[in-house]
Amino acid sequence: MKKMKNYRKKICIITSSRAEFGLLSRLIKKIQINFVIKLIVTGSHVSKSFGNTINEINKENIKIFKTIKLNLNDDSEKGISNVISETITKFEKIFRTLKPDLLIVLGDRYEIFSAVIAASIHRITIAHIHGGETTVNSLDNYFRHSISIMSHLHFVAHEKYKKRVISLGKNPKNVFVVGGMGAGNLQKIKLKKKNKLKYYVCIFHPETLKKDYGIKMMKSAINFFGKNENDIFIFFRPNADTKNKQILGLINSSVKKFKNFRFVNSINYGDFINLLANSQGILGNSSSGILEAPSLKIPTINIGYRQNGRLKSSSVVDSEGDIVSLKRSFKKINSKQFRQKIKKTTNPYYNGDASKKIFKILNRQKTFEDISLVKFFNTNINKQ
Repeated sequence: MKKMKNYRKKICIITSSRAEFGLLSRLIKKIQINFVIKLIVTGSHVSKSFGNTINEINKENIKIFKTIKLNLNDDSEKGISNVISETITKFEKIFRTLKPDLLIVLGDRYEIFSAVIAASIHRITIAHIHGGETTVNSLDNYFRHSISIMSHLHFVAHEKYKKRVISLGKNPKNVFVVGGMGAGNLQKIKLKKKNKLKYYVCIFHPETLKKDYGIKMMKSAINFFGKNENDIFIFFRPNADTKNKQILGLINSSVKKFKNFRFVNSINYGDFINLLANSQGILGNSSSGILEAPSLKIPTINIGYRQNGRLKSSSVVDSEGDIVSLKRSFKKINSKQFRQKIKKTTNPYYNGDASKKIFKILNRQKTFEDISLVKFFNTNINKQ
């Protein structure tokens, strides 16, 4: 049937979080024109405590093929391990009958890692977006590289990451430098005019390779922010990593303690980018401070070690999280000299419209079968 002239290739796409869907939505809308899209929604999207962000997907012109609810209530090592096992089992059942021509995944979440294991067992061709990057102090680092190893087609954000994916033993002709999805999407988001509010966006996720998950460092940072009473600090919920509830509890208690703190449980991608663009900067250990903030010409204080290993622009200031380091970093990003300097900063993750480039590559591929073995078209997509 797949050899019929009018056969439309079937592409399965998985999304497990608000941030990830924000990066994928434009790509999905593009490729659904020429392909049959089977969107599977799982993870925090279908969790009430994480804001039921599946509602944001329903507002888009994208049809959901299936939802997979996972038990995210237990954030212990045992709980996360059980979710990984549960995810593999549920996706195995889907892939057994769905049999897509291609599976597209983005990033490094353990839910995505689990789904890719199930797809690999069913010998489904896999395309991985944002592979080759490193986040030294996070289990995501293991998941990301493992996903790359199990994948056949790779869309990376930078030449450095292309080399790393190739070093994992992947076919160089199947690895494409398309730029970062977030940086590419920013050009298509209508930004609101600057407001006069002075606030900072704060996002902390667990440092999953540290014994204390970075809690001590986060306590120090939060107490420092609280003493800056003339500034507003808007905190976002941590993602569904191990011990995320401990960080959430710390944030909730701090919001009650400090009058200049605010809390947002969930927000759609476009609103988040506008909030970020109008802020004085982003503080914490979120990838948004590395991947997107530089394009918005706002400063980042990258606290701790979760994002260590990623390429960083001149707008990113690293802090170890102690009081001395925080004071120095906070003073630096608020200096006139630094703010003038970052107006000219370049984002290493921007390389044009990543979604458009991926669409072109997929659209020109005659078949996705055995893509890791056949000679892939030899085109420098970046010259288009």
